[in-house]
Amino acid sequence: VYNTSFAEWKERMQNEGKIAFEDLEIFERIGIQMETGTEPFEYVITTSILTRGEIMETTKIKAKVWNAKNGVEYVLGTWNRFDDINDSKMDNFIEKVYKDPLTGVLNKKEIIRYIEEKLVQGDESKAAFVIMDIDDFKEFNDTYGHMFGDEIVKSVASIIKSALGSKGQVGRIGGDEFLFFIENIEGEMDLRSLLRAIRSNIQWLFRERLEYMPVHCSFGAVFYPEQARTYKELFQIADKCLYIAKEKGKNRYIIYDKELHGPVRTNELESSMIEMKSNRTEVRDTIEL
Repeated sequence: VYNTSFAEWKERMQNEGKIAFEDLEIFERIGIQMETGTEPFEYVITTSILTRGEIMETTKIKAKVWNAKNGVEYVLGTWNRFDDINDSKMDNFIEKVYKDPLTGVLNKKEIIRYIEEKLVQGDESKAAFVIMDIDDFKEFNDTYGHMFGDEIVKSVASIIKSALGSKGQVGRIGGDEFLFFIENIEGEMDLRSLLRAIRSNIQWLFRERLEYMPVHCSFGAVFYPEQARTYKELFQIADKCLYIAKEKGKNRYIIYDKELHGPVRTNELESSMIEMKSNRTEVRDTIEL
């Protein structure tokens, strides 16, 4: 529609009076989001852009900036006449692009993108990278059916999201597997407290129906930046810690400890791995009730 640069288009829209005076500041924020933003955004703004300058109307813009593999950035979104009645229908468009449709948390692609962007920013504040899954989830599907299994997954996602609050983000990376990144965490005790709360709340899910088969979960965790700095290293260490939690009987969290679990070995050709040291005590890996 407008075969020109974004900066030229934005200046022309302002000069031609297609933005309501009281919304010029909002229009400026929209421009900043489109040019430099990384998070989804939405604004309600009065403009005559959609009517080619004929009618001033209230509109709603919802969009997200996407980075293509070739490094080119795109803005994907909708810009419609604002309608309170039909607004919920417009909300669905962007959400389907970056959210897991079952749980409403970030999908696999977006949680990875979110974490990688945080790492690129180079913030040296302490953060935790955690992989979690539901123990013996196949048994719930086989015993109670996949619809009930979906209800368990949705409830687990809700518990994680609520526990994290504004501290971090969670995404669903598999059928019953979640990945979350917790920022500005104070230390190991803080992380243990958070994971223990999540685990305890999950154990009470559908307790009346699952009296003899409670929902349990296992976690593998690693700290950024002192234990690993890249997404690949963080994922490999956390995934191995999750494996250790499963081997030890499930329903527990394992937080990586180099002295206890061994060093991480990486090179350009092989995946990282953690060597279990049989000559070390493993008291710290027991369940904390």
